[in-house]
Amino acid sequence: MRRYFRRGSLGLELLRADHFNTSDTAWALDGYVPLWSRAYANLRYQRGPSSGVLPRQSWRAEVFQGVGSGWELSASVDHLRFSDNTEFYGVGVGRYVGNWYGRYKLQHVPGVGSGSWSHRLLLRNYYKGDADNYLEVSVSSGRSTDLDRFGTVVRDSNAAIGVAWRHQVTPNWGFKLGAGYADDNAGFDEQRLSGSIYTRW
Repeated sequence: MRRYFRRGSLGLELLRADHFNTSDTAWALDGYVPLWSRAYANLRYQRGPSSGVLPRQSWRAEVFQGVGSGWELSASVDHLRFSDNTEFYGVGVGRYVGNWYGRYKLQHVPGVGSGSWSHRLLLRNYYKGDADNYLEVSVSSGRSTDLDRFGTVVRDSNAAIGVAWRHQVTPNWGFKLGAGYADDNAGFDEQRLSGSIYTRW
């Protein structure tokens, strides 16, 4: 549920995750605010259960800056708190061409050795020419470095692909459907389905 103001917007979200017979619920505040010329920020705070699939707390801040003709640069910090704290640092570059938008984002998690890195490519088509209706395809890959319980360095790599459809049914109601697949070289794979309902006033 999102409220639009003269400068920016604020959304209230309720999230539910079901994973291996474990169900968790969390709520979040997600805001957009204009900054200086051709710049805006996305600020988000999420509160979840004390333990489980979703983090007990998370927050993020990302600043976007338009440059040149149709280009957009961004920098972000994400903080997740489970039993320990984890932070992600990201930089991105996006490009608008007509009703198409493409974006590449690089994220880094400090840790053992060089830490963990991920790459994500996203392509959207705003088929109605507005920000509320689009088709989306994303692909990503990552590499992580960690220590196992014996203190040995373990390296893992993974890849994922996803599709999504965002559609505004009425001026005040819309939905988003998504599906994805991911696997890694440790032999784990994952299929994802997601659904969201949006309302604004």
